[in-house]
Amino acid sequence: MSTFGILRKYSSSKKGKVMDKQSVYLLDFVSKSKQRGPEIVVSINQDHVEDVFDVLAVQRKELEESKRIVSYLKRQRRVVFKVDRYGKIGYGSCCIVREEHGQTDLCFRLERRKRLEIAATLQAILDVLNPFVLAEFDHGVQQVELATNTEARFHGHSVSGHGSAKLRSWLLGEASKPDSTAQRTVTNAMQEAWACIADHTHIRYANEVGARIVEDGRFLLGCFGNACDLSVYPEGVIGDDHPFEFSSHNLDMPSQQLTLIAGLAQLCALARA
Repeated sequence: MSTFGILRKYSSSKKGKVMDKQSVYLLDFVSKSKQRGPEIVVSINQDHVEDVFDVLAVQRKELEESKRIVSYLKRQRRVVFKVDRYGKIGYGSCCIVREEHGQTDLCFRLERRKRLEIAATLQAILDVLNPFVLAEFDHGVQQVELATNTEARFHGHSVSGHGSAKLRSWLLGEASKPDSTAQRTVTNAMQEAWACIADHTHIRYANEVGARIVEDGRFLLGCFGNACDLSVYPEGVIGDDHPFEFSSHNLDMPSQQLTLIAGLAQLCALARA
């Protein structure tokens, strides 16, 4: 059964809940501490947690046997996608499940040796979550809708998505502040992520990793590479009070993709603060 078919099965019994007042999922970035390294966090609305894990369990065989994944994770002798509701999930058990503050957090600790598994697992989870956004939520409620790709080829780590009108308003506000610290905070998050997942020979290019919020309220997240970025391009903006689109350019490596997503997650967290 397709993801959309599974979602129709589960969502049909959920009508009447006040799900239109909450986001399906939120993105966050957590800086490193003495106990653990930096993390990209996907926080899932409790109304959807069980459904998400059910879908992942149903799709597990496909997630382990698809030609794309076998090629992408070719260094693994055997590809395994773990689904443990109260433990770890994903390829190489790279995602830790935590229950905090009435929500379920899927925490991706950024480690160089697991960057392929993290990127592939993040795509699998977002592929399950995004149909909930399309089926049951207005984009004005969902802060961002994020889609990623993981393929063993040039430009195989593309990222795209939508931001809400509320996030657009926040970006315009930050762009108008002469003393805004948002750019520096997002840049710090991206450089912290880069230090943990980039090739050892690429770490020295951290000065090419950074964020800008330009005058017309668009974000530009840049990374080491050939014009490598995740940005709101001019054609992605309809108006000041509307949702917007963002997309990427020349993402060849998981280190580039995850660094830019870390920046997006930090930007989203700042906008909610």
